[in-house]
Amino acid sequence: MRPSRGTERKEGRHGGEPQPESPAFRGGGASPRGHEPRAHLQPQPVCLGHEDGRSDARWKHARGDRPDARIHRADDGRDGGRRPHLDDGRHGISGLLRRDLRLPVGHRHGQRHRCVGPERAESRGGAVSEGPVLFGVHVPPHPQPLLAHEQNDGWGRLRAAFDHCREQIELSGADILLVYSTTWPSIIGHQIQAHPEPEWVHVDDDFHFLGSMPYKFRMDVEFAEGYRDAAEKRGLFARTVAYHGFPIDTGSVVALSLLNPNNRIPACIVSSNLYANRSETIVLGKAARDTLEAQGKKAVVVVVSSLSNRMFTEHIEPHEDRIHSQKDDDWNRKMLEFFADGRLEDISQLSREIHGQIRVSKVVAYKPIWWMAAVMGQHNNYAGQVHAYEALHGAGGAVITLSPTSHSIGDKEFDEDDVDIAETGTYSPRG
Repeated sequence: MRPSRGTERKEGRHGGEPQPESPAFRGGGASPRGHEPRAHLQPQPVCLGHEDGRSDARWKHARGDRPDARIHRADDGRDGGRRPHLDDGRHGISGLLRRDLRLPVGHRHGQRHRCVGPERAESRGGAVSEGPVLFGVHVPPHPQPLLAHEQNDGWGRLRAAFDHCREQIELSGADILLVYSTTWPSIIGHQIQAHPEPEWVHVDDDFHFLGSMPYKFRMDVEFAEGYRDAAEKRGLFARTVAYHGFPIDTGSVVALSLLNPNNRIPACIVSSNLYANRSETIVLGKAARDTLEAQGKKAVVVVVSSLSNRMFTEHIEPHEDRIHSQKDDDWNRKMLEFFADGRLEDISQLSREIHGQIRVSKVVAYKPIWWMAAVMGQHNNYAGQVHAYEALHGAGGAVITLSPTSHSIGDKEFDEDDVDIAETGTYSPRG
């Protein structure tokens, strides 16, 4: 079946121009390499730093004054070309091995290691952070892993990865699940779910034929109200929503249903403002951390977002699912290298470039990573594990965990400035 022109997963509202397609998709060409079973894809390098040289002495980290930052490639002589698998196969995701989906071996302070998750963070040689965030989880918003995981092997592997993360959350001792969902768009400020027990039956806008998703969740009202107040103190306009029947989005329903099915841990969901820029999104993340520290709570941070978000605009059968284009797959795999190396702040710094390459341009940028870095800590001191990476109606879906450690992939000077108080947000204190 010839793929059609794509659009994005409902991360915000529909609209915007589609990304340029790979040459293999023009004129009815063959399917791009890397999507057939057992095909191998060599990840392409991503350039960090400025594309244009800067002579200004203030920019001592510009390209003219330092070597280009780069990924440690398997062919650079560091490790004899050996590559670890994304997962060691202990959690029912052995299909990753068959599909030859691999990432380069990472190096931290000369120590060779495999990708690890929350349960093995300390084995990397550093103590786990004593901060308010236990670990972070990045999951896709699509309903297939919840409603139709048996119809496609890849969807089944995503479901197994969700189940593994659920087990880790149950063992973590977390006080709250803090969820940022890209499928809950807001325009008037930042909205925070504060109903103690939201209950309804949800049907996905696009995949309604897969069935209904009844839900009943347990929210942390104290945290939601504290988060609102902390956001306002940092110059943002924020408000809580707490009334029966308020529609909870697909991504939040999928994430909480699979990661916290029995409501063992209270949750908090925050919206993704369509027009929020980098500074506003980072301040929103810092306000969440302020609230965790003020209330003495330990959190598991959950970001609900796809990687590449172009989808097929025509119906495809489950067995036909694949990443929409070669370009999307290349960039997805490069992002997964960064995640596996725990390079959260590097991904945050590259957010605009990532968004311009593989995401439909109808919001500012790949902003969930800005928020995640601000809540967890804006650095690269993480142990990363990619549990699964699969296609979801053309979009790139991955289940990833990041755990704080005392070691970093490397010390860098970042191009984007940090910010503590929002200057572009609308501050409207309540009387």
